[in-house]
Amino acid sequence: MRKIHLVSLASNILEINFVKGKDVENIEVITKKNTYISSKAINIGYILNNMQVRTNLYVAYGQCDYSFEGLNTEFRNVRLYPTTKRTKRNKVFIFPNNKCITRWDIDGYNSISLNANKIKNDVINNVKEEDIVVLAGRIGPTMDIEWYKDFIIELNKKKVLVFLDTSGKGMLESVNASPFYIKPNEDEIKELIGEYKISDLPKRAKEIAIENSIENVNITIGEKGVVSYNLSSDKCLLIKPTTEINKPYSTIGCGDSFNSGFIWGFINNKNFEECVKLGVSFGTANVIDGFPSKITIETVKKCYDNLIIEEIIV
Repeated sequence: MRKIHLVSLASNILEINFVKGKDVENIEVITKKNTYISSKAINIGYILNNMQVRTNLYVAYGQCDYSFEGLNTEFRNVRLYPTTKRTKRNKVFIFPNNKCITRWDIDGYNSISLNANKIKNDVINNVKEEDIVVLAGRIGPTMDIEWYKDFIIELNKKKVLVFLDTSGKGMLESVNASPFYIKPNEDEIKELIGEYKISDLPKRAKEIAIENSIENVNITIGEKGVVSYNLSSDKCLLIKPTTEINKPYSTIGCGDSFNSGFIWGFINNKNFEECVKLGVSFGTANVIDGFPSKITIETVKKCYDNLIIEEIIV
């Protein structure tokens, strides 16, 4: 049976506040507050667990007032890697008019003083051919910028499928190692191709796939959907969500939810188009249900029935 291994280098504490007021400096009242342990990989794990998919989670974490040991109640197989740096605490403020403001904690970063090779060796020793390894999150400032790249090369030798979702120099250094899947968003893709028009993306997605031998290139472009290219089928799709959302919401976790939907489709032997449709549906469901750990299959089905699919010849 294929196993899924999720690697989290940059976990954080995420606080989502539903508030009333003019702006962050003039909040009248917090009507609801939810706090989660979060990261790209952890969010994927929340969703796949809800879909009854077993995962192995490798989490680097720092000092904070929130117990990461609690992840052991959420996930069956968790390995924790403590670091000396304070864990980030990011805060989201959602207003009744759907305005969403995020205050990123720029001082905390838990990949500092991390024995990253310990994580790499643990994963390498646990994977088998055709397993999936998800490398998600930005590489820490004290880590080797080629850490993902070297890791992907080792995993490819073992015929493991690597799903990569990162940004910055980590993305630039890693794509030519030929991961199986990448998912840059509308900002991250600029780091690969520079400024662009949306009409350029199908052609650029194909170029990235061919030049780097990447089977699946998915460029998420917010409410406009996703441009996805599959190398084996030479097929390019633009898929847009049309589900109406009439409540305050945050888009945090939508990219992670897309990854989860694609992976869920892939391990259930869905074809390329169905995997992308599931990715968009899970991403939209994240907005409706409020956070990756809250996504339900009922919401996913509703979103799946409200998509515009266009095949683009490139």
